Amino acid sequence: MNRPHPALLALAPALAIVQIAAPAHAAPADQAAATRANDLIAILNGGGRLVDSFTPTFLADVPAAQLRSLAAQIVNEGGRALRIGSVTPAGTNRYALTIVQERATASAVMTLDPAPPGRIAGLTLTAASARLPTLAAAVTALKALPGTTALSVARLGGDRPVTIVGANPDRAQAVGSTFKLLVLAELVRAIDAGERRWTDVAPLTNRSVPSGILQDWPDRAPLTLHSLAALMISRSDNSATDTLIALLGRDRITAMRPALGWPALPGNDPFLTTLEMATLKGTAGGTPADNYARATPAARRAMLAGPIAASPRTAIDYAALETRPHHIDTIEWFASPNAIVNALDWFRRGAAKPDGAAAATALTLLAISPGLPGTDPAFGYVGYKGGSEAGVLAMSYLLRTRGGTWYAVSASWNDPTATLAERRLVAIVTRVVQLVGEGAP
Repeated sequence: MNRPHPALLALAPALAIVQIAAPAHAAPADQAAATRANDLIAILNGGGRLVDSFTPTFLADVPAAQLRSLAAQIVNEGGRALRIGSVTPAGTNRYALTIVQERATASAVMTLDPAPPGRIAGLTLTAASARLPTLAAAVTALKALPGTTALSVARLGGDRPVTIVGANPDRAQAVGSTFKLLVLAELVRAIDAGERRWTDVAPLTNRSVPSGILQDWPDRAPLTLHSLAALMISRSDNSATDTLIALLGRDRITAMRPALGWPALPGNDPFLTTLEMATLKGTAGGTPADNYARATPAARRAMLAGPIAASPRTAIDYAALETRPHHIDTIEWFASPNAIVNALDWFRRGAAKPDGAAAATALTLLAISPGLPGTDPAFGYVGYKGGSEAGVLAMSYLLRTRGGTWYAVSASWNDPTATLAERRLVAIVTRVVQLVGEGAP
């Protein structure tokens, strides 16, 4: 399950903006942008006067204490802010920035109040790109993270992926919502077989918990299968996911694993819905999860069909799910980076077939929220699926360069003892994607 993140700091990974030289005689608005951008250096490092740099409305929405805390988080993960790398106009009163830190280069979009003195009215700092010169350096940085990590970077195009670099690429660990690739794959299979159509309409039967939007929609609201799949992938909508699982069938979804090259694992038996996961971990102080973790597969199925199915959504303690990891090594959706690379390649290979219209549509769904700027010059296609819960973060990309070469990148990070400084992995993986785009072998 994916979790929301404060609006000020979007976790969607983004490639650093290429530096563009400022004009010799900047317009007043551009001068204000340069001033405010430089203000951010002091603010990130714990100084500056917030009231001089931000509008009252901004500070009402993001109080000073919260802003200082978020700035400290960025510095903790990427090092002290050193300088502004670039300030580039990105629309009316909007500017794209790069901020050079000791260990990373962060990207941001800043909106200025048009009225003098042009204070900051909006700010989104996207994930930084780690300052790593090679894929080998990225692997070293990944291995230095606390907990357990895994990575696979592969070139696609033949019968099977060819690994370029890896770090524990066959290590199966929790990957959160990345499991929704299996649901999408079964839907593609069913459409190819003539059992379903993208335009089929299904009622919203299984409202779950956030992330997503459908948990707030009316019960049995009609939705096409295309809409359900699009929300499942692009918004990681858990209600869309659980509705598709109920419609397609758990057994058929898990039966797709051999075709995708996604090995069966004891931890994935039985295959959980998102609501079941949240109910196990977020009710009765986590006691259901404790009991489930010790149970046999048959006893687990009985729990799911009995007390877990009967538990209302209102019993779930969302705060408890956010504050610390819960059984992430025993109750989750598990996969290795190589298994996810195989799954992504299954969609690519399917779309290349003469009768691959369903898989081709799946690629368009994976590209709705690609996690990288759509104008990035290195790639003609970017597909993405991530997953997270407390103690879990997974990121997976399907990439096609402008020259037509396909790659897949999949990484995961687990720590059963603590929540994750998620931007650290995002920065590393973002840099890995950059290096792939730059032609790293």
